[in-house]
Amino acid sequence: QQTVSDRSLSDGATLTDLSDESTRFTKTASQMRGLKNIEPQLILDKLNLVTSRGVTVAGILLFGKSPQRFLPQAVIKFAHYFGLDVLGNTLEVEVITGNLFDQVERSFDLISSKLTIVANNAKKKLQRSSTLEIPPQAIREVLMNAITHRDYGSAASIQVLIFSDRIEIWNPGSLPQGI
Repeated sequence: QQTVSDRSLSDGATLTDLSDESTRFTKTASQMRGLKNIEPQLILDKLNLVTSRGVTVAGILLFGKSPQRFLPQAVIKFAHYFGLDVLGNTLEVEVITGNLFDQVERSFDLISSKLTIVANNAKKKLQRSSTLEIPPQAIREVLMNAITHRDYGSAASIQVLIFSDRIEIWNPGSLPQGI
């Protein structure tokens, strides 16, 4: 297994492999900073998404048209089981591809669709509020952590497993040394 950092060059990727989203991102970023007439490539370079030699792993993961062409392991495998373990019936299986933004959104939607909606009338008002049994912010945070701390040099994928009593999210990676 080789070490792959987000600053490593993505083997064979060029600027043409980036989506139009990268251009929109750079325009928005430069407008927000009050900068004018700055080349999109310069902004991508400053963010370590591209170099003079090519596109980095981070660039492909965030803005690649087809990130899995360069990093086939960069997917999230989703499985929904009936019961308490993987030996139970599988209700749904999906491999989630695309850039990291798309993967987070699709994973969040899949997880949310499997959770129970809890009605709350604690304030004794006429209208009750409804929330997911797990706060949406917590779901997003765990997904973001799984993606951020994933080892993209590993051939394994991120896994999201939903059981009747829990959700398990696993990634091939570890926290930085000392943590």
